[in-house]
Amino acid sequence: MLDSKQWLSIKASAGSGKTFSLTSRFIYLLFSGAKASEILALTFTIKARDEMQERILKTLHTLSKSNDSFDTNPYVLELVKLGLNKDSIKANINNIYLDFLYSKNYIMTFDSFFSIVLKKFSFYVGLLSNYEIHTNCDYSQEAFIESIKNMSDKKINNFTYFLYLNNLKTKDILRLLKSFKINDFVLSDLNIDSTWRENLINDCKELQDFVLRFIDGKSGTKQIEDRLKIELNAQSSIKDILTLLEKNDVIFTPTMIENLIKKGIDEVYLNEKLQNIKSHFASYFKNREYEILSMILELYKDYNKHKNSLISLHNKLGFDDVSAFNFELLNHHIDRDFFYFRLDSKINHILVDEFQDTNILQYLILKPLIDEIKSGAGKDTFGKIKRSLFFVGDEKQAIYRFRGSDSKLFNAISKTLGMQIDTLDKNYRSAKNIVHFVNDTFKNQFENYKEQEAHKDSNGYVKIITRQKDEILESIKDRVLFLLKNNRKDIMILTRNNDTAIEIRDYLNKQIDGIKISLQLKSITNPEFLSIKNALQYIHSKNPLYLKNTIKLNGGAFFDEIKLDISSHLKPSEIVLYLMDKLQIYSKVALAVLTISFEYDLLIDFINDLENMEIDIDEDKKYDIRISTIHKSKGLEFDDVIVVEYRNKNNNNDLFYYDYDNLSLKQIYYLNNATKRALVDSDFCKIYDKYKKDKELDSINLLYVAFTRAKESLYIIKLNKGGILNSIPLKDEYEIGKDVESSIISQTTNKNEPNIIKEESFGRQDDFIIDSNINNNKITQIRGIALHLTMEYALKYNDFSDIKEILINRYGLFLDLAQIDSILSSAKKILDNKIFKDLLSKKPKIECELSYLDDAKAMHRIDCLFIFEDCVYLFDYKSSAFNLDSKKEQLMGYINFAREYFKGKDIFGYLCFADGSVLSA
Repeated sequence: MLDSKQWLSIKASAGSGKTFSLTSRFIYLLFSGAKASEILALTFTIKARDEMQERILKTLHTLSKSNDSFDTNPYVLELVKLGLNKDSIKANINNIYLDFLYSKNYIMTFDSFFSIVLKKFSFYVGLLSNYEIHTNCDYSQEAFIESIKNMSDKKINNFTYFLYLNNLKTKDILRLLKSFKINDFVLSDLNIDSTWRENLINDCKELQDFVLRFIDGKSGTKQIEDRLKIELNAQSSIKDILTLLEKNDVIFTPTMIENLIKKGIDEVYLNEKLQNIKSHFASYFKNREYEILSMILELYKDYNKHKNSLISLHNKLGFDDVSAFNFELLNHHIDRDFFYFRLDSKINHILVDEFQDTNILQYLILKPLIDEIKSGAGKDTFGKIKRSLFFVGDEKQAIYRFRGSDSKLFNAISKTLGMQIDTLDKNYRSAKNIVHFVNDTFKNQFENYKEQEAHKDSNGYVKIITRQKDEILESIKDRVLFLLKNNRKDIMILTRNNDTAIEIRDYLNKQIDGIKISLQLKSITNPEFLSIKNALQYIHSKNPLYLKNTIKLNGGAFFDEIKLDISSHLKPSEIVLYLMDKLQIYSKVALAVLTISFEYDLLIDFINDLENMEIDIDEDKKYDIRISTIHKSKGLEFDDVIVVEYRNKNNNNDLFYYDYDNLSLKQIYYLNNATKRALVDSDFCKIYDKYKKDKELDSINLLYVAFTRAKESLYIIKLNKGGILNSIPLKDEYEIGKDVESSIISQTTNKNEPNIIKEESFGRQDDFIIDSNINNNKITQIRGIALHLTMEYALKYNDFSDIKEILINRYGLFLDLAQIDSILSSAKKILDNKIFKDLLSKKPKIECELSYLDDAKAMHRIDCLFIFEDCVYLFDYKSSAFNLDSKKEQLMGYINFAREYFKGKDIFGYLCFADGSVLSA
């Protein structure tokens, strides 16, 4: 089995069913004899991990029911294509499903897997086994400062002068020190030419005298004479010397040289001198690059020593540290047999999602595992399916180069491992005209581009308009008004950077009365995040300026007053919870801050980390439109997309470029004054062209991601010249298809009837943290999610037999058996409550995890409904009676919704608590 697809990479263009392929592969492996514990399935985000795990669980559960739709189930059809037969699937599905529930699985993020590995082998890299991992833990700044402190006065002076001469800042050096790529980088020896300055000045003077004597008295040589006015000597600064290099030439332009030759100058001598000068300049740039990298490598040794000391002192790591220690562990400290013995599992299959986002370090950490799997290429695993590798990704969607990923790795690694490369060529997301437009736009931008085929029946709409910069905001407003007039409910404006997004938001707020906008950016720009941060700073310092900032950010006026009476000596989690109540902030970003605060004991430590903390803001619940950056939209889809950017493209302002030979780092190049260096160093010129192509490809990839988010309409507003949207040849004016109209809206709802969304969440409750006791940590949130899943299975599927194994399978990394037993006990207490038992005995229709949108477009989720012919009972699960009034108010909101939705029926609501008690509204 799997002989032709044993080592398989799939190129999955946008909307082509990537998750479906991953799920099918995983289930196929299970049916072919692999245990879940033998399959390592890696993703980059928790959201993607949960989606994969839930999709596998849900698919197995659905197949196990073997209903009338079994033969036409897409997964059954795909499994048949992969080599199974329907009878075999039917005969084995129940055992496969139960095995999956009982088995420990390795469906997880890269960070989670690396953390598990390091926890088991921490001793071998000098770590205590009880170390903690903190999302934003970073000792780089402190280690760097300690390294500088340890320098002698002479070295500090030299280092400072060195930074000044090379136009470097300390943050630039720190950024390179933090990069893993320098860890195993060996600086190539150079034949240092220490006489470059003297030789350059001498040759320049000789050339100057020679040319000035030749043109003396000749007409038409004024420009040539002006180029030779500079006086150089041994004291001339680098800045003065570099003036000899103009933007596109060395001393003379090609026209000037041609003019001199026409007038009879000695062409051989002229070219020889110019070539010598280029050679001296090339030596200068190479020497400077060598000095910079030598300085950093020397500094790195001391920096790394201090960083490791800080890690040992605090016994805390960040995820970057986890990756670095894993690399050291798996490549230098343990052998494969011992690794598998301690890992408690024999990994025979690796599946990787979004492979184009993998960076070199992540691949090198996995490489020993991959080598082990490949070493058994011809062997079956205990008589079962042969070992396998499966990667899925899309180089066209590689937009995280700044994090170390490189789109070229997908092909390079696949070829190195001898993997078969297949392509998914159907688009299940976008309408026909959008797919056609994307094909037409990008087929000449990517090598070996394979056009997609549209699967949807709808035609869709695409329009490009070109405007002057001062007209673009108005064009955005016109488009938004048109879409809102036609009752469009899923509108997204995508742009390249935060500043543009904020400017668009502010403009639309002023121009369109009452519009509700969800700005989906990082927390640093979120007023609620900033309000909480300023309030924390006030509580710590008592500086009234922070209090004024808090009031203003929270919507108050300058002269408003608020008292924040809480001790700074309390735990940060208690203080954050107090502020959320005092400031009436309960958004997703506030909850995220609360969750992270549980990791801290001291307020000052929490405040310091908040300065550099990036918290993703989930979408606000009430909105007419959303605005986001393209990077943040990756993996999402929207009915109507407006793509716009009116700022110039990013300059090529990276300080360093990492040149790889296949998968090995070949050289690091310093890019300051790169344009001038390219004039005099032909080898570097090739590298610089390569760098510029990489940067250009980043822009093209970004636009591909933006355009392929659209499902029904794509509207592109671009500058008449410049800007990222002119990175590719788009027409100034373009239109295809019929624009959206209210008559074709598929999800329009009656104003008096909220839009109800039925879904099986299998425990995805995200508001449970509000119920958490302030003395608990984030495990409380996981316990709440697990309780919801337990109740959902028990009620909706009337199935309690497997729930303990399901909980261990999904939450065993976080909850011990005692906690899981406690969750089961709570669920049983609720189910044994007389109210529950009496209602269940009457055999109601049961709906679990039912979500709905109200008139204000706010989303709510009701945990459970018992539906009878003349009445409906609502149940909302809570961990405790803490903040009971708020819980009752929330339940009344559900009841009011139900009265509108279930017209003519009596509505009853209950709160169900973990101790088994049930309280009516």
